[in-house]
Amino acid sequence: MAEEKFEGKAPEESAAPAGVKDSDAFGILRATTDLFYSAMDVKDRTTGETAEILSRINHAYQFTWEQQWDKKNRTFLFYRTEKHSYEAIEDKMPTKTYNLQGFGVGYQRKLRDRLDLRFTGRIQERLFIRATSITDLKMERAMIPELNLAPIYNLYSKGPFSLYADLGLGYLMSSKTSNYNIKAGNRYFAGLSITQRIKDFQLLSRTYYSVENQDSSIMTKTTKDFGINLGVTWSFGK
Repeated sequence: MAEEKFEGKAPEESAAPAGVKDSDAFGILRATTDLFYSAMDVKDRTTGETAEILSRINHAYQFTWEQQWDKKNRTFLFYRTEKHSYEAIEDKMPTKTYNLQGFGVGYQRKLRDRLDLRFTGRIQERLFIRATSITDLKMERAMIPELNLAPIYNLYSKGPFSLYADLGLGYLMSSKTSNYNIKAGNRYFAGLSITQRIKDFQLLSRTYYSVENQDSSIMTKTTKDFGINLGVTWSFGK
C-alpha cells in the first residue's frame, strides 16, 4: 500500500503481507515512483488578488527500508526526492523546475485482520510563494516537518492479489524563512491500491488524491495533487 508527496506527498505503503506468522521477522526493500499533477491556489493577503498555478507532469522517487518484526508490528524509514515543474504564468512567473528532498520514519500496527494503522513523521521540502504583488511571483523552498495518521483497510484479497483503501490526515508544522513566517497547516489524502505478490517480490500501484493547506504571513496557499504511484518491494530474511 502506498503515502506520503507523497508522505507529497510520501506514499502510504501496503499492509502486512498475507501469511506472516507471529514469530516472523524480515526486511523489506521498497522502491517507488510517482507521476502526479499539482494545482496551487494562492491569494495575496495584502491585495486579495488570487492566482492558480498548474503543474506539468511532476514525478518523485522514494526508497524505503521496512522491518517486519512480527505479524502485527512494522517500522520503516525512507528517503524521497520530488521534481516539480509548474506552467509559466505570463508576466507573473517563469517556468522553472525544483528538486525537493525529504526523509521520514514511521510505525505500522495491525489492529484487526483487515485493518492497519500507520503513523509517519517526515521532513520534506515544499514550495511557497513570495511576492511583492500577485504580478511578481517567486517560488521558494522551505523544509516542513509533518506528522500523519492513516488507517489502511484491506477491501479484497484472493491469493497473491490484494486491494486496499487508505484515508489519512497530516499535520504540517510551522516554519520561518528570512522573509516571512509559515503557519501550521494540514493535509488530507485518500488512496486506492492494488498489490500482486510474486514469490519474494510484490508489485504495487496506488492512485491517490490529496489536499494541503498551509499559509504564510504574506500568502494563503492550497495545493491539490492527483497521481499514481508504482513500485516494487523485495522481502528477504524470511
